[in-house]
Amino acid sequence: MHPLITLAKDSIMEELGTVVQADIESVKRVYGQEGGVFVTLKKGGELRGCIGRIISDIPVYECVYKMAKAAAFQDFRFSPLTKDEVEDVSISISLLTVPRTISSYQEIRLGKHGVILRYGTASSVFLPEVAVEQGWDLETMLRHLAQKAGLSGEIFRKAEYDVFESEKIE
Repeated sequence: MHPLITLAKDSIMEELGTVVQADIESVKRVYGQEGGVFVTLKKGGELRGCIGRIISDIPVYECVYKMAKAAAFQDFRFSPLTKDEVEDVSISISLLTVPRTISSYQEIRLGKHGVILRYGTASSVFLPEVAVEQGWDLETMLRHLAQKAGLSGEIFRKAEYDVFESEKIE
């Protein structure tokens, strides 16, 4: 198991009251740099929690540790994870590149780019795999992204966008 996946699982188990012996030092040596991270939990192939930081001012290993707990217990779309569910949940971690602004949504490449939509004070984000997993074309994905931000689906044509790439660890 990848050491960041182990760290994420240990973080969740610790929150549930299990004493764990996390090997932070070896993870710290490899993942001690700052970086954006998303932790995704799935149960039976269905989303069970996903929270992250696009840009982080803390080391990657620390961000994974915190975002794993947040995905398990603070994603408002789901009830908090229970001890009985932990063994049925798969964890994936996305290590993100620094976002860059694009001039047109037509520059977005599905499956390659994670997308941040910004319109006024509203914003939302999808990881690179979301559109592909859902079978969406570009405009469908952007409509869903606008709706996720609480906006009309058609507002995507007027929004501003940043894109990023990610390395997915499973």
